[in-house]
Amino acid sequence: AESPTAQPLRFKWSLASFEGKRDRRPTWAADLSWEDRLASVVTPLWRLTYDEQLEVKQKHQEKILEQLCEGGKITFPVLPILPSPVRDGYRNKSTFSVNRGVDGNPKTVGFYVGKGKDGNIVCVNGDHLPNMPEKHKQVARRYQEFIRRSSLQPCLLLHDGGHWREVTVRTDAAGNTMAIVYFHPQGLSREEVAAHREDLAEFFANGAGSACELDSLYFQESAMTRCTREDSPYQLLFGHTHIYEQFRIHFFRLSEYSYAGLQLPHLSGRILPVHHRVIRALRSQPAIRRLVYVSCKSEGEAMRNFRELCCAPDPKRKLQGDAFSPSLAVPVDMFPHTEHCELVILFER
Repeated sequence: AESPTAQPLRFKWSLASFEGKRDRRPTWAADLSWEDRLASVVTPLWRLTYDEQLEVKQKHQEKILEQLCEGGKITFPVLPILPSPVRDGYRNKSTFSVNRGVDGNPKTVGFYVGKGKDGNIVCVNGDHLPNMPEKHKQVARRYQEFIRRSSLQPCLLLHDGGHWREVTVRTDAAGNTMAIVYFHPQGLSREEVAAHREDLAEFFANGAGSACELDSLYFQESAMTRCTREDSPYQLLFGHTHIYEQFRIHFFRLSEYSYAGLQLPHLSGRILPVHHRVIRALRSQPAIRRLVYVSCKSEGEAMRNFRELCCAPDPKRKLQGDAFSPSLAVPVDMFPHTEHCELVILFER
């Protein structure tokens, strides 16, 4: 695949390197550009053709399924991976940070590359990332333009002064766009905050930022890393209160804080398996003969579910009833250029 920064290949991963453990960290050549480093973290398969990406994911899912079979040999059909109908620009939500860029400018909008403990974090523009829509990139560029014009400094560390923080961009399938700008008030008066808030609204409504054609622009003042809407309400500067996502005949209303899916804040940050009590209930119901399991991270905690479904009855663990056996599996690619892959397994007994 062609480099998004049109530079020669220097990244040391190869097709074969993806067939093993996937949580390994990349090794970068000293002269690898910051843009390529970012692409290799966010979209680690971007150097491969899409057919090669599918091959990597197919082989990896098969290795996972081997763990369910005696002798490590798959005894049931595994269908070819289903490719994604959309390969580029498929993200519907992106959050861009503000910090020092490659050139040292602290008013740079992008993504972090590097390690905080090493003191080498750099904020890199994401214009070259293949999984990000052009509208997200455009909003980030315009926001960077705005804060560089602003007399206020960026908020790089909450305790170290500055005001302008990250921007989140959301889009729906119809192309409607919502942006949320986060702002640290520090010691500004309400009148001063209001003036800068109005400058932001004017920039995106009638200034250079109007090229983004935002459908909604929100503003949240927060002195904390994470802040609920109850602690600090989102302020609609202009546009619609919501955008909408359609799934078949259903429409889902997306607000400035919502997630298009089940929300369990106390469990966020983890990809959770089915609760063990649910597995026990499924096994104990003899009428349930077929079970379809859709996993978004089959190599994670979901493997425990697979084993609990397929193991012999175990009274100590309250696993009763006949065991299930996998009879069919199909990987599904929903996130091209990344290592993520869904896996659908049919269990029968």
